[in-house]
Amino acid sequence: MRESSAESSSFPLASCVNCGETVLTYVVFDPAGQEQRACVHCDHVVEGVRWAPVNELETLGYEFGAPPSRGCSGGCNGCSMSRH
Repeated sequence: MRESSAESSSFPLASCVNCGETVLTYVVFDPAGQEQRACVHCDHVVEGVRWAPVNELETLGYEFGAPPSRGCSGGCNGCSMSRH
């Protein structure tokens, strides 16, 4: 059986000083066009990126799989998902 792409992939993590935790990162470019990584939560530029498997992301609170069927489970009652 084939392994799912999430299970065979790795994801960029770094410690974010603004958020105070280990977070997923994404690529941004500085004014000189050099690639940097930023926090997906606050957009702060981070350093020390490492690549981790999906099971490590799940221990950090990230979830994979089908979206919730009713609402986002955040408890705010304002989510547009809960109206579907």
